[in-house]
Amino acid sequence: MRIGKNYNLILQEIYRSYPNTVSKNTGSYIKIQPASAEDHENIKNLLTAKKADHYLIEYPTVIKVVIKGLPSSTDVADIESELKSKGFAVEKISHLKKSPLPLFMVQIKRSENAVNIYELKNLNYLTVEVVPFRRRPGASQCYNCNYFNHTSKTCRMTPRCLKCGENHKTQNCPTTDRLKTLHCINCNADGHMASSCQCPRFPKLKTKTKKEETPISKNPINQRQVRPDVSYANVCSNKIEKQMAPREETPKPSNQSPSEKHQDNAEPNFKFEKFATYINELNNLTSKFPEILRALEDMSKTNNDIEKLNIFLIAVARSCNK
Repeated sequence: MRIGKNYNLILQEIYRSYPNTVSKNTGSYIKIQPASAEDHENIKNLLTAKKADHYLIEYPTVIKVVIKGLPSSTDVADIESELKSKGFAVEKISHLKKSPLPLFMVQIKRSENAVNIYELKNLNYLTVEVVPFRRRPGASQCYNCNYFNHTSKTCRMTPRCLKCGENHKTQNCPTTDRLKTLHCINCNADGHMASSCQCPRFPKLKTKTKKEETPISKNPINQRQVRPDVSYANVCSNKIEKQMAPREETPKPSNQSPSEKHQDNAEPNFKFEKFATYINELNNLTSKFPEILRALEDMSKTNNDIEKLNIFLIAVARSCNK
């Protein structure tokens, strides 16, 4: 119900007669929600008797679908007869001529088998596809009162002419000449009509905006490095310090001379030379004492260190007795 001069008196009468009704303010309208279908019919008659401007929100009684795959020259009567033979209660069929593809919009009365229309794969001996009808985005405008968000079918408001603003429908306006100055009957401004999207009261499309991402802090104090030796449970129980490895210290600048650095780099080479000497001595022993060489081969066949040591000592003892 549109908010008028005596809207509060009408609400009082509705509340006294139907106390379970819920009424909410939605800006320029009062949304009335009856508790039952019987209350809905009685409140509708009450608003009509009080001549209150209102429109109805009715439960959709039809299912609107679009049939794809039929030639544009297909007669709608053939489609209707075919669908009725399959058990569908067809209310209306229209050819969507503004579409670049041959599409047919079908309205089917709601019933138990009405949803089976989406399973239809063949019609008039052709393979077809049935999809839900999707209306164009944007607010609908009533042809009767030229307000928004409802249609003339459910409108119970005083008619308003889009051209002159008088209380009659636009199609019944006696003014047939082209208007020299455009005037909007919704915002009372010149330069556009109430059906123009330039009107400040024309509903705007709500565009989805991406949520702003939380900026990552650049302060290293607030950041934790991922460590393989620290579990999530220990982080939550403040046991990080026991498992966390010490931070790597920044290498300090070296004050060593180039000769000292050369000696440090040469240390691994010195160890390798000593290791090579050990190998040479072992090779000399195995050449003189074959028992030790065979012992080394037997040692590779076991994983027990004690057995390896026993095999080696026995081979040494045998070599000494020769």
